[in-house]
Amino acid sequence: MAKLTNEQLAEIRQRADAATEGPWAVFPDKCGPEGQGVFNDENFGCICEVGDPYPRGNNKPTENMNFIASARTDVPALLDMITELQSENKLLETSFEESDRNKNRYADEVERLRNEISFIANVDMVKNAHDAEHVAVSVKSWASDTLEGVKRR
Repeated sequence: MAKLTNEQLAEIRQRADAATEGPWAVFPDKCGPEGQGVFNDENFGCICEVGDPYPRGNNKPTENMNFIASARTDVPALLDMITELQSENKLLETSFEESDRNKNRYADEVERLRNEISFIANVDMVKNAHDAEHVAVSVKSWASDTLEGVKRR
C-alpha cells in the first residue's frame, strides 16, 4: 500500500468532518432483517441501508454494517493517531540530527584529548629519560669513585 500524502490525509479528514455526527450504530433487532442499516445512535436517523441484508456468496451484510458504523469513530481516531505519530516522528528526526551533530563534535573532542594525552605521555617519557640519564651519570660517578677508593687501598 502506498504511503498517504498529507493532502490525502486532509481530504479524508474533510470527508469525516462533513459526515453526520456519530456515533453510528447497527440496530438489526429494531429494524428487522429487511430494514437493516446504519443509524445515528442519538436520533435513529438512517445513515445508510444495506440493499441485501442476507449473506450470499462473499457478502457479509452484518459485518459490513458494523464496519461502516464503527468507521464514524474509527477514522477520526486513526487520523488523530497519524497526526500524533507524525509529530513524534518529526521530534525523533530532529533529535537524531542533533545527536549526529553532537557525535561529530564529540569525535573532534575525543581526537583533541587523544592528542593532548599523547603529548603529555611524550613529555613524561622525555622527563623520565632525562631522570634516567641523571641517575646513570650519578651511578657512573659513584662507581668510579668507589673504584678509585678500592684502588687506593
